[in-house]
Amino acid sequence: MVFQREEGMSASFHLIKKHVVDSPIKMVSMCSTMDLIAVCSVSGSVWVARWYNSLEKIWLLSPSLGGEEKVETLAWRSDGKVIAIGYSNGTIRLYNVDSAEMVHELIQKPSESSNSLRLTCAGISCLHWVRETCVNLDHMFLGQQVVI
Repeated sequence: MVFQREEGMSASFHLIKKHVVDSPIKMVSMCSTMDLIAVCSVSGSVWVARWYNSLEKIWLLSPSLGGEEKVETLAWRSDGKVIAIGYSNGTIRLYNVDSAEMVHELIQKPSESSNSLRLTCAGISCLHWVRETCVNLDHMFLGQQVVI
């Protein structure tokens, strides 16, 4: 639902638009610098929309086939042009917000479980963008933003 605050004596809101989603909402993340919102449903779909324009949907990312990886966390880059999505299998994917194109993927190397010979990966529970200021020419960060 999208609400708008009414000006006047009473501080009240009125409903502008109501949206129906395919399954219950698991998490919502708003971009702090642009009018963007990312919504993740329990089914694993992620959609990005412009919230200022009555939730105009930009793109939809369908859930993974077989449901083996579930979305656990979302993080916006400060300029709002890239969103990082962390999954239950330890994968982090970076998506271009304008095109939904995956621009980078970080895959966690599985480690052996101490109880058995099964290989396991820890899920991603939190993501945050930081500004890296390394001046070492071997690394070439020089003020770029990286996700941790």
